[in-house]
Formats: sequence, structure tokens, C-alpha cells
Amino acid sequence: MRAFHFGLAVVLSFLVLCLVQASPVAAQSGGTGMGRLAGFLPATGQDDAWRYTNNGDGFEIANTGNPQAITYFYVGPEPDTEGRRRVDVELELHPDSAGSAGVLYGLNERRDRYHMITLDARGTVRVFRRDGDGVRPLVEMSSDAFRQGTANRLTVAEDGNEITYLLNGTSLGSLGGDLVGHGSVGIAAEGDVQARFTAFSDAAASPQPGAANQTTTGAGAETTGAAALPEDGLEMRRVQILDSNGPTGQGVLAYETLVPAGWDTQGGVQWSHSDGQGGCFTGAALMWGAGTQDQAYGLAYMNPLSWGVSSYGPVSYMCLGQDLTDAEMAARAYFPAISPLMQVTIQNVDRPPELKPLVELIEQQWRASWPETAKAWADGVVIRAHVRTQQRENDAYFVVITKHAEANYDGAIFRDGRTALVMGVFTPVGKLDEGHPGFAPILNNLRVNPQWKQLERQWWATRLRQPRPAGGGGVAGADTSIGDMMFESWKRREGMKDAGHAKSINGIWEVQPWQTPSGGTVLLNQNYNYAWELQNGAIILTNNANFNPMEAYNQTGQQMQRN
Repeated sequence: MRAFHFGLAVVLSFLVLCLVQASPVAAQSGGTGMGRLAGFLPATGQDDAWRYTNNGDGFEIANTGNPQAITYFYVGPEPDTEGRRRVDVELELHPDSAGSAGVLYGLNERRDRYHMITLDARGTVRVFRRDGDGVRPLVEMSSDAFRQGTANRLTVAEDGNEITYLLNGTSLGSLGGDLVGHGSVGIAAEGDVQARFTAFSDAAASPQPGAANQTTTGAGAETTGAAALPEDGLEMRRVQILDSNGPTGQGVLAYETLVPAGWDTQGGVQWSHSDGQGGCFTGAALMWGAGTQDQAYGLAYMNPLSWGVSSYGPVSYMCLGQDLTDAEMAARAYFPAISPLMQVTIQNVDRPPELKPLVELIEQQWRASWPETAKAWADGVVIRAHVRTQQRENDAYFVVITKHAEANYDGAIFRDGRTALVMGVFTPVGKLDEGHPGFAPILNNLRVNPQWKQLERQWWATRLRQPRPAGGGGVAGADTSIGDMMFESWKRREGMKDAGHAKSINGIWEVQPWQTPSGGTVLLNQNYNYAWELQNGAIILTNNANFNPMEAYNQTGQQMQRN
């Protein structure tokens, strides 16, 4: 079995709104460190909720009474620069500030469409979007790149219709779509904040030869034309996976990973309060996919499912009233239940040794959540299959890991189970053994946001204090760490002390650790000899020693080193 790939997905929506109060732009002299923006900043004074201090060596903004207010100042794009600008803002934040400040990006002429990429005094970076639904937060995350008690630099780097945002040179994520790649830029502040801006610039990279012939597609833009990769090359982009309907009621960054440039991504974290027909699982579940636009190659974390029976027959507190005691039985019931439009013909079922460490870890945590008198076990299989949908046919691997339990309640036997992981990898017919070099990096670089994980734990702590339903079938507390096991424990990253074991697992998943310029580690396909990280956060892999991606993409960057 080679690398994995998925193509199913779930669409997210973001519904959180907040009040916008945009301050008018007033031309006034300002510090030269504020670049083109200096001539559009107001003089020292008060404007509604905002107090401005413009003393020539910086520009300070302070909210004096409206914690929901937003203010911004902007300059229009210089001719022929949109899509290749780099916006840099340096700022200092008062330690008592509760709000945030940073970059205004992509303001349209009607001033009703824009993004704000902001930083608060605790090092949290937020991405806000203003569109027809109002202002809402898209992303909230912390970074080790934050410098406490001194100035920090926020950057937005354009690459066609995609932007990458950075903190002190460390890439944090990217956004694509029709709201980026154009518009005015500047500085912004939101909420109860006191911020001092010391520098602003919006320089543009030199146009690339043949730029008019370049195209970009998908969530991670794939560049063609002058910046084309060598035939054996691979470009990976950082993507973020959001939880938009969780306990906070607003969009929160849950996971991030690497995805091949040009691939579409859809889905995110979904929540359910019932293992029964209302949801088929309890808690948070990752339902997310990435794939090529033609759906030839793809990788998907698929919907969870539950099942159960008792001495009296099928149980109502689980989705399926069936007695499924191992992963193969569950898989054969899963595919018809999950979608009648996806016809899966199972060709082979295997229990490879590569899967055993993960199954054992899940089983260990699962058993710990049940009384000694109950039986609890886990099982895992890898299924080779042919998949037919209305759009196309694919070959596929499915990794299916299941959790099972049997307990006696008041003389009646209850036996039920849940999927811990259903992951599908899809290729064109006849290409499954070849796989795709992007599969392994997607899987091995999936990282959970600790802040989101804490929200999940808090949700479970509240849930487990509630009375359990009579008649068995209560939710077991081990579900609190299922997310960790699914996405962080492919190689037993947490708590694994044996470096030799780690190396062998990396070999199984066909990856090699590389050190990024910022000192972090990413796991990339082991079949490449050279890796580079560019200014916009893209990672370029190639075996061509003469290929220089900095010249091809007209961006700064740095070659990475193998760990």
C-alpha cells in the first residue's frame, strides 16, 4: 500500500456577525515610516470612540469607549501591482488591550468588502472578513513567533488570487477566493485596543515574464507559465481547517496541514450531541477533504457512524440497529448507509502491521473509559475498493478503525460501536498502487490547534457531568481524546520516546522530516532530494538540483535541510 488520498468533503458556512464602525479617512501629515499611508492619517485628536496620536515617528490608535468599534485607514493600489503585493505593518500593543490591530486588506470601492489580519497583546492572530453578511472572524490562532513586550510585524503576501499571512516572517496560513488579490490596503484596529503603528509598506514584486498567461485555481493556487515546476516537482501550500459551528459560536482554527497547490479543499469540524439518528456521533468530528478539481485524486476524512443492539433487539440510541463486532463488518455496513449515491465494490480487506500501533492506542484509551465488567475493543482494516459516483469512477483505499463495547445493564446485554476513523484515498482507475506524492504530507502534517483542543476538552468536561441515559449506551469519556488519536498519533507523536521507532514509522508513511527556516519541522515525501520554503509559505519539492524556485516564482525563500 502506497500513499493515501481523499476526495469527499462537507461545506462550511460562517455566520458570526459583529458591528463595524469605519472611521473616515482624513489627509494629514504623518511619519515617513508609514510609507504611502502617512499622507492619509489624521492629526492628533478624537473621532467618536477613537483617539489618534500622530507625532511624526508613529501613529497610535486607542479605543476610548466602544468595544465593538472598528476603524481603518487605507491607500489604493498602485497601477499594475494587484496580485503581487506584500503588505507589511509593524506595531506595538498596550499589554492591557483586549482588542486587536493590524493589516486592512482588500477594501473595495464601496467599502463593504475587506479582510483584517490582526494581532492582540497575548499573541493571538485573527482573520476577520467583511462581506454581505457583516463582519465575522474566520480564524483565531496563536504562534510562537509572537514577541512579547516589543514590536511585531504582520505581513500579507499576495500570489494571484491567494494571500498568505505571516507573523514576524512565520507563515500562519493562507486564504483564496474572489475577495483577495485586489483592493486597497492599510491599517485597522478593532475593539478595546491601544496600538502604536511604527511602519507600513505595500511594495509589489516585479512582474514575472509571461505573467498574463498564468492561471490560478483552487484553495491553494497552482501557478503555471513562467513559474512552472520541473516535471518531477511538487508544490505544497499550507491550509487551515475551521470549526465554524462549535461551542464558541464563531469560526475557530481547529487543524492545519499541507495540501498540493491547485487542489480544492472543503469541509471542516462538525459537532453532534447524539450518537443516534440526529447525528450518528457525539462531540467534534473532522469531515474534510482535499482533491484535484476533476476529482481524479483526493483524500477525505469521512462521516462518523454508530450502531448497536441489545438482548431486546436493535437499540434506538445509535444510528444503525446492527450487531457489528469488527471493522470489516462495520465497513460493509458503512458504505451503503453513508451515501446511496456512492457505490463501493470491496475488492480486498487487509489488516496491515502499519495500522496496528494506531489501533492499539485507540483501544487502550477506549478500554480505560469502561468499567472492568464491560468488554471494550478496537479493530482496524484497510480496504481496497472500486468507487462509482454520478460524476466518475475511482479506485480507492479506505482506512477504517472502529471501537466496540459490550456491557450488562440490569440483566440485559448491550453491544454497540462507533467509527473512530474512516479515511478514503482516491485515484483514477488503475493508479491506486502509484498513489500521489501529496498524500503522505497531508496526513503527516495535520496539526491540531491547542486552543481549539482545549475548547473540545471543556465541552466534554461539561458533557460528562450530565446524567447518562438509562438503558446503557452512554457516551464513554474516551471520546475526549479520539481527535488526538486520529490526527496526532499516526506516528505516536505524543509521548513517543523511541527515535528509532519514529524513524521506522516515517518510512512506512513514505515521509522525511525537514527543518523549515523558522526552526519548525514538516514531514515531506521522501522521494524528493530538495525542498524550499518561499516567502508566501509555499513549499517546493524537486529532484532537479538546478531548479531555483525563488527565480521561477520571483519570491524570496530559503532552502530547507533534512533533519
